[in-house]
Amino acid sequence: MSFKVEYDERSNCVIGTFAGRLDMETAREYANEVMRTAAKGECRRILNDLRGAEPGFSTLDIYDLPKTLNEITQGAGPDRSWRRAVLAPKGKDVGDYDFFETVAANQGYAIKVFVGLDKAMDWLLES
Repeated sequence: MSFKVEYDERSNCVIGTFAGRLDMETAREYANEVMRTAAKGECRRILNDLRGAEPGFSTLDIYDLPKTLNEITQGAGPDRSWRRAVLAPKGKDVGDYDFFETVAANQGYAIKVFVGLDKAMDWLLES
């Protein structure tokens, strides 16, 4: 699994792009890199581009993921004031992505799943 995390000054967003298998170990590394990058730009918007990822999470992992990511970043991670868009692969089953969105929303996080980049960016930049 590899990922790239960049700060886009124009949109004031952190953009993370994945390729390959995404598991909890990689999510931990990614969350820490996002936090370092977001701190540089003082931004609270993240685009998680998972179109090239092969998620390796169980249903229970997905259910615990918002809480787990907060624990990974020791409470300094994306809180309920952050906006996070997840860009899911087109044409594949996005059921797990939708489940993650629902779980996150039920816990008060502003996370939405999209299959189109333009709609994801529009939503991120709304506020």
